[in-house]
Amino acid sequence: MINLRDPVTLFVLWFAACLIGGFIITSREAAIWLSLKHSGVLSEVQIVRQYRRFISRKLTYLITYEYIEFSTGRMYHHEQKISFLHFRQWKVDDTLHALILPHNPRIARLIEEHVEVNKLLFGIVVSLIFPIVFLGINSIWVLFIICLISFFGNLLWINLRRK
Repeated sequence: MINLRDPVTLFVLWFAACLIGGFIITSREAAIWLSLKHSGVLSEVQIVRQYRRFISRKLTYLITYEYIEFSTGRMYHHEQKISFLHFRQWKVDDTLHALILPHNPRIARLIEEHVEVNKLLFGIVVSLIFPIVFLGINSIWVLFIICLISFFGNLLWINLRRK
C-alpha cells in the first residue's frame, strides 16, 4: 500500500508524473519530425513576430512565422520556440525554410531549429533510469507502453487529420 503522507513517496510519484508528461511531449515531437521527414514539403516562411516569454520560470525565446499553403493559397501562422542564438540572429521579416505537412499544413517546423529524433529518444532512454531505481524494473514496461501508445497515437493524429 502506498503511503501518500510520506514525503519520499510523494516526491517519487510527482517525479514519475513529470516523466510521463515528458514522454508524451517527446513522443509527440518525435512523431511530428518522423512525419515531416517522410512527407514534409520544404517551403519558405517569413518571421512576423519575435518575442520572449517566461514559461515555468524559464525565459523562452519564440517567433511567429507565416507561410502560404500552395494548393489552397491559404495563409498559416505558426509559433515556435527557438534558441537564444537564433533569437539574436533572426529578425522580423527574415525569410527561413520550414518543413510543412501538405495534408495537414498546421504542422510545420523550422529546418534551422531541427531536433533530431535520435536525441529525443536518447532523452527518453536516459530518463528511464529513475523509475527503475525507485519503482523497480517492472515499471519500465508501463512507461514503455505509455510512450508507445502516445507516439503512435500522435503519429495517427498528425497524419489522419486533414486541412
